Amino acid sequence: MARNCVSTACALLIGNELLNGSTVDCNLAELASTLRDLGIRLKRALVLPDQVETLCTEIRYSAANYDVVFTSGGVGPTHDDVTIAAVAQAFNVATVIDEDMRRMLADHYGEPLTAGHLQLARVPTGASMMRLPDTPWPTVVMRNVWILPGVPAIFHAKLAAVRHYLTGPVTYHCRTVLCRSDELTLKPQIDITVLANPEVEIGSYPQSPPADAQTKITFEGTSALQLARAVDQFIEGLPVDELVRVV
Repeated sequence: MARNCVSTACALLIGNELLNGSTVDCNLAELASTLRDLGIRLKRALVLPDQVETLCTEIRYSAANYDVVFTSGGVGPTHDDVTIAAVAQAFNVATVIDEDMRRMLADHYGEPLTAGHLQLARVPTGASMMRLPDTPWPTVVMRNVWILPGVPAIFHAKLAAVRHYLTGPVTYHCRTVLCRSDELTLKPQIDITVLANPEVEIGSYPQSPPADAQTKITFEGTSALQLARAVDQFIEGLPVDELVRVV
């Protein structure tokens, strides 16, 4: 099966626990790294409460404006797990019990299934089940919205399906230049390099606590040649002994 080629992505991190600080998100960085490796640009990420209307609005907007949307969280059996309902409402469909999922739950938990078990089998009408041979549970995808769990270990495992079914149109190349001085000292050379290389995304990040390097300068682009040119120009403009290393 050919992988679906998409360019842009949006992430919706769902849960009151993320907004009140009782839980720290561990999923966004993993998703962003996975997408970048695939050549897909993550252009937007939001943290949202467990409220159907709010989620519905954001899902509908994101699905219309990005090639693919990933939700994280809100897919369990309890009262505050409302992501499935919100996705269904965003696409104006009902939710139904997926029979394959129901059978898998029955095999795993045994009969009779409780209402909580059946909640785990409920999906938006028309949703697809993305399966991998070595993964016990399918990933629910409603059109261009991938519905992923919030539990980090399970979320990270589900990214195998993302890598299997999706790809991007480009390859991102990255280099990092570590410098001894702080950002204020490096700013003139950074600005010159940015102005001369609009096709390369350049970032500057203080290192805390600083070790051998006080500042990390990152270079990212879809052209290896353009990226190498930007890195070389930046390094050539540095004072003697300023450069720590390039990685």
